[in-house]
Amino acid sequence: MQPVTEKIYGIPPEQVMGSSVVSEFQIKEGKPVLVRMPKVGFVNDKAGKPVGIYEHTDADREYAYDRKSHVGKLDKALDQADANDWIIVDMKKDWKSVFPPPPK
Repeated sequence: MQPVTEKIYGIPPEQVMGSSVVSEFQIKEGKPVLVRMPKVGFVNDKAGKPVGIYEHTDADREYAYDRKSHVGKLDKALDQADANDWIIVDMKKDWKSVFPPPPK
């Protein structure tokens, strides 16, 4: 999702939670560069999924789906979050903006 979010939604890839690889800062031919290493940094699936949980509660600015939604129910994840003291990011309460304002 990260590679297309800016084109489709106007959200820069660095603001999208998703799987990632490890990068390393190096100097090559006298220039600073970031090099992708052959190592996974984070996988936004299965055991890694709780790290990236966002509670989509903002129907006005994005889309609301939660425990009682007809799509994207988060029952199990929210129950596990409560049981394990995980921090849940609530899009309506915690985000000042969901998408950038339209161009003028």
